[in-house]
Amino acid sequence: MGDKNKKRRKNIKYISMLNFNSHPNISINEHIKNMLQNDDEEIELKVKYFHDLAKASVEFQKKLCGEDNKNYSHAIESAVLFFIMNDGEINPDDMITALLAILCHHTRLKDAKQIFKHDDGSEAISSAIDNLGREKTFDNLPAEYFDKFNTLNKNNLSEYMQKQIRKIFRDKKFLLKDVIKQRFLFSNLIFNDKYSVISGERFHFGSPYFNGIFKEHIVNKYLADKPNIRDDFRNSILEKYSANKDKKIFVISAPTGISKTLTSLALAEQIGKKIIFAPPITAIIDQVHDDIKMICADKIEPIKIHHKTFIDIDNDENKERYNKEKFLSETLHGDIVVTTQWQIMSALFSNKNSDCTKIYSLKNSTIIIDEVQSLPYQIINIFEDYIEELSKLYNITFVLMSATMPHFSKDFCILSDDKFFDCYNRYKLEWLKDSRMSKDAIEKNQNILIESIIKSAKKNNKILVVLNQIATAQEIFMILKKSKLKSHKILSLTTYMLEEHRNEVIQYVKNASKNEKIILVSTQSIEAGVDLDFDVGYREIAPVSSIIQTAGRVNRHGLNNDDEIRTLFIFGTISEYTNKIYGDMFVVSRSFLSRLEEQKSIFEKDILNIVKAYFKGLPSNDSRIVEEYISTAAHEKIHKEIFEKYIEVDEFKESLYVADEENEIWCHKILELYQQRYLEKNQNRDKFFEINDMIDCLFKKYIAPNIVKVAKKDICNASSFNKRYCSKIPSSYDNIYVMNKEYYNKDVGIAKKNVMEKFQDDVTDISVS
Repeated sequence: MGDKNKKRRKNIKYISMLNFNSHPNISINEHIKNMLQNDDEEIELKVKYFHDLAKASVEFQKKLCGEDNKNYSHAIESAVLFFIMNDGEINPDDMITALLAILCHHTRLKDAKQIFKHDDGSEAISSAIDNLGREKTFDNLPAEYFDKFNTLNKNNLSEYMQKQIRKIFRDKKFLLKDVIKQRFLFSNLIFNDKYSVISGERFHFGSPYFNGIFKEHIVNKYLADKPNIRDDFRNSILEKYSANKDKKIFVISAPTGISKTLTSLALAEQIGKKIIFAPPITAIIDQVHDDIKMICADKIEPIKIHHKTFIDIDNDENKERYNKEKFLSETLHGDIVVTTQWQIMSALFSNKNSDCTKIYSLKNSTIIIDEVQSLPYQIINIFEDYIEELSKLYNITFVLMSATMPHFSKDFCILSDDKFFDCYNRYKLEWLKDSRMSKDAIEKNQNILIESIIKSAKKNNKILVVLNQIATAQEIFMILKKSKLKSHKILSLTTYMLEEHRNEVIQYVKNASKNEKIILVSTQSIEAGVDLDFDVGYREIAPVSSIIQTAGRVNRHGLNNDDEIRTLFIFGTISEYTNKIYGDMFVVSRSFLSRLEEQKSIFEKDILNIVKAYFKGLPSNDSRIVEEYISTAAHEKIHKEIFEKYIEVDEFKESLYVADEENEIWCHKILELYQQRYLEKNQNRDKFFEINDMIDCLFKKYIAPNIVKVAKKDICNASSFNKRYCSKIPSSYDNIYVMNKEYYNKDVGIAKKNVMEKFQDDVTDISVS
């Protein structure tokens, strides 16, 4: 620690020798001092010190004062300065890591081999050296900074630098930990750089103090009850952790409805670091956030973060607070953060600047990945490698939870006991009689399903029906609505409905009395973690993991007597593209489905071994390509191979904005601001970012809640809504189609074309797509 403080004082001494601004009205001295953190390593201190040094140029200082509107680069020149001043003084790994961070701190994290290359592949060193060598240009830097520069032959410096960098890549094969360190240093730089500019102060990492909030809630909630399975489960988890505190990655595999969420929060509280809770979908985020907020009362304010959350700009007086809060929320900072798995995966694998900023906030935290089976099975191997290294390097604890746990090759610490699966026997899986697996039985299977639902409604209050495709879900919903079944309220739940209406359906079912009669027709969006309870269920053939997750909504709370084991009926496909939807996951599930088709019931207590065999049977991802990209620190290629290919899969979807008159006004307002933003881009950068913040806030407040992601083919087939095309609202978002709200139906959302064609005589005000 003494050596580190000595180095820190040395760096601060050097900083005090600088006399120029890094940003309008912000001196480089204050800016860098505000970026330094107590636990920074020497390489992190150096990178922060050098990242803006080329702003010392006369031209750049004029630009900061508003005397010049031209664009001047500084990242490449600052990186060249770093190389010149540190060549031979730091190890090759640190040199590459530092150059990457400095070069990319205003853009995405590039492949390491692209150091000193423009996007078109041309070399950028020569022009940067020319800029640095111009007489009188850098008089704001002390003379000693150019002693080494001036002793070198400027004509040979570019060649020398390229030769040295090529030598590093010739002698070095990067490991995963090297790539993670590169990402983390980059994140450290851009996080503290942005926070310093936004707030004008240093960021202070606090230590959360939970003071037994979750433990107290558990005691108060269950004290009056007799000891039960949930208590035994929770106590066993906490006891097992106490004996394994030295471990960093924990696995909790347990049946649905056993209180995994509350148990994991009590565990995280015992671990004692800040908590990041990451379920797969926004509906669960809202549910968990509300529960945590209720538990914490006014002691700790949990933060909810997903793509539609925003902080409102109340007035000019609160602008500084808004900017700071907005930045911290976007970078996953807070004592308790509830966010999506997508946000965590983007921090780990995306190379976008805004995504990379988040990884710095993950250090010294406990990250709970809920419903971990929702991660694409193709990335499980690289995911477990990645979190193992992260946990070692940056004191991050991971808790992986699921009722259908994927197969991990690593020896993670398993906190749960399989015996708890034996304690529950709430449901059984059974093949729906006479339905068939083959595709040529689609029409017959549909008729059998409808007949069975109507028959089941005579003795069951709450019925769940889960289909593989939106079109079939909408069609079954309309058939049931049109039928003479008047005893039950028929509801639908698909992603073609606005999120507001989906949440209304979930809350309606959740709050319904025991005797209220409901049939919910849904797609697989009901599966992961949604806390709903049904008397009986129907599930179209699907992978084992999806079937078991759906089964977790049947008799979830176990309120029925032991002799009333409830049934989830599995039936042959009524969707045309089931095989394509699930791919290998469906192929591996065929033997299980065949067993069911032979009329052999499978009970919940027997599920665990089936799930284990299923996940072991999934093909492991061929990691050779990723390993090759890691060996060359190819951050952009890693992003494309992992993040774009498996996580951010929206290439076949378009954004459809459901607009009424009021919201369409805001649409036009955003377009006006977008034009104003464009005009300010090269004139006033502060005004540019201020307008950008306003656009972002208005978009998330008025536009995002009214957007539905629909298949591109459905947009192309559209015929009955106002098909106006809006160009980028704003540029950082996708192109958006606008549809008048009169063509949207709250019950089904945006009706698929074939559904409207079949039922247009029976239902009015349904959009066509």
